[in-house]
Amino acid sequence: MCGFGACKTSLAQEQVKPTIPSHSAETIEIICHYGVGGKNQLDTVKGTFTYDMVIDPPTVIQLALSEMERKEILNAARTAGFFSMPKILLPPEKQGTNFCMGPCRTYYISIKSPQYENDVSLDNCSCTQQEEEKKLSNLITLITSIIASKSEFKALPKPRAGYL
Repeated sequence: MCGFGACKTSLAQEQVKPTIPSHSAETIEIICHYGVGGKNQLDTVKGTFTYDMVIDPPTVIQLALSEMERKEILNAARTAGFFSMPKILLPPEKQGTNFCMGPCRTYYISIKSPQYENDVSLDNCSCTQQEEEKKLSNLITLITSIIASKSEFKALPKPRAGYL
């Protein structure tokens, strides 16, 4: 059995998609920062969600993901090739080609399980997305939709301002 960071997965191993034992959901740790400055933050280790209130201090609430939700995120991450992505994704403008105006979205995702581990960050001011960015974006969309479906999230106050 592999400990955290002790195993390396290959692309061939990613395609196999082994069954995740039911008891392992508690060991699936997910940390996801997203939005302008990455200020919206899910942390399943602490069981919290931090909500960016823009001009007011952030609001921190208790938020837990179910075993099924954690497994869904882990499976989506494996399908997207998340565990073989580089630690930092460089959007096209960092490579000198493409840039859009407006607040940049910052993303950071860390997923750890007994079998897999990776963390990926991206500061995205790009008008276009590279293939890995699209896959990461789809993973973030899944995570944010799970967060938004929670009654704890729905009960949060609305920010008094927004980003342009």
